[in-house]
Amino acid sequence: MLLFMITMPELILGTLLIFSLLALLLFGSLLVWDRTEASFFQALRLPHPMARVFYLLVGYILLINLALIQILKNHASETSDQSTLIFFFDYHSLNVLSFLTVLFLCFLIFAYYHPSSSHSSLNFELPLLLFFAYLGMVFLILNRDFFSWFLSLELQSFSFFALAGFRSRRSFLQSEASLRYFIFAGLASVLFLFGLSMVYAYYGTIDLYAILSLILFEEDFTFLGLGLVGIFLALLFKLGVAPFHIWLPEVYHGVSSLVTFFFFLMPKISLLYNLFIFLQLDIQVLLDRISFSSIFLSLAIGSFMAFNQTNFKKFFAYSSIFNNAFFLLPLINAKSSFSFFSLFFFLFSYQLSLFLVFFPFLFLRSSQDLRLINNLRDLLSLKKVNPVLSFIFTCSLFSLAGIPPFIGFFAKLFLFLGALDQGYLDLIFLFLVFSVLSTYYYIRLVKIIFFSFLLRNSWTKPLPLWPTLLTALMFTVLSFLSFLPLYSLVFSSLSI
Repeated sequence: MLLFMITMPELILGTLLIFSLLALLLFGSLLVWDRTEASFFQALRLPHPMARVFYLLVGYILLINLALIQILKNHASETSDQSTLIFFFDYHSLNVLSFLTVLFLCFLIFAYYHPSSSHSSLNFELPLLLFFAYLGMVFLILNRDFFSWFLSLELQSFSFFALAGFRSRRSFLQSEASLRYFIFAGLASVLFLFGLSMVYAYYGTIDLYAILSLILFEEDFTFLGLGLVGIFLALLFKLGVAPFHIWLPEVYHGVSSLVTFFFFLMPKISLLYNLFIFLQLDIQVLLDRISFSSIFLSLAIGSFMAFNQTNFKKFFAYSSIFNNAFFLLPLINAKSSFSFFSLFFFLFSYQLSLFLVFFPFLFLRSSQDLRLINNLRDLLSLKKVNPVLSFIFTCSLFSLAGIPPFIGFFAKLFLFLGALDQGYLDLIFLFLVFSVLSTYYYIRLVKIIFFSFLLRNSWTKPLPLWPTLLTALMFTVLSFLSFLPLYSLVFSSLSI
């Protein structure tokens, strides 16, 4: 009878308290399982003092920016939207900007304590390059004309050129990756400028909302559609959607591990939001054909090419191409508010899982200060080195695969419900078939971790303090959001 007296908010708060205690236990377990004789605090290898100043400066700017975003959100909730001569604010864009800023702050914590930050006294340029890339993403979110989009993409791209060539012990691979990114990003810029010039020649304006108004009276989309297709293809190129994915696996493989994680994590947010805004234009019949083709190719190439990969970064690069198809699914009906919710809920679950997957890849170091995990077969040492971390890694893989009851399953379920509402039954069937196929290569990693022969000796350096705490909190959030729908279902059934 006591269950019937508990209200839903009390159940959620109680569950959250239990998971908070579990987070502290998880954090302690991660530290206890560091099988080294060194003191834990010897792992706190901080960057050079000059680099430390720049990291803290960027962090303070981001915190101030986050406070300003919250003030604007409170004002935007009272009025419909706000606009200036340069930027456009509405409630959705400010929510996306908040998500981008919080995610970038979490990444900065990882970058601050990453072992590469302590190798050189010249690493002060890394936080500056990261900050300029973040500024490009912010300007991209807050602008509503195509030329400002182009300038924001170029600011982001030039920062990525420098980050791709950021030095480490494999400088020749990074130089090749930087040059490859430069060539293909230049090709995407040419496509964008071509589309921009065609739209301006036709309408005499590059403002998105002016074009939205003028396009209602348009009957022939031949000339205008050619320009808008050029812009659309350029955005797909930047996102790495098949068949415009050629640059992505080699670039992600060649750059340093920290930059690879940044490329996985950050650019998708601004690009997907701008794709969502761009597809408000009433030319869905034209762009849907491209979207359907890109969805099928991304599913096929991402799933089949991941089967043959042995390198950690290349494997998750093809996994990213596969998941790009899920990002395109709600964009087919971009005018629905449910599509916006399902898109960014899936993006949130994907980014959360990526943090947990990349934590051992970034911070597990051998006694010779070399990265412990380079290839997929290196995962067999994870269980011996840190069993708790291997459990977290496995749960995040299940979430990426969409296996219930993890959050990735509910995120994909919302995407399928939105597509089902539009009658795309054949598209849902295609996604289900390829999702079953992709589950194989995620479970293959679990098999390597738990059912392969262990190494005889596998000694590692201790994990850094704050990234470990952040990982424990993120896994708690993933667990809480994964099991909360089940708690709600059980509670609603008991109250009937």
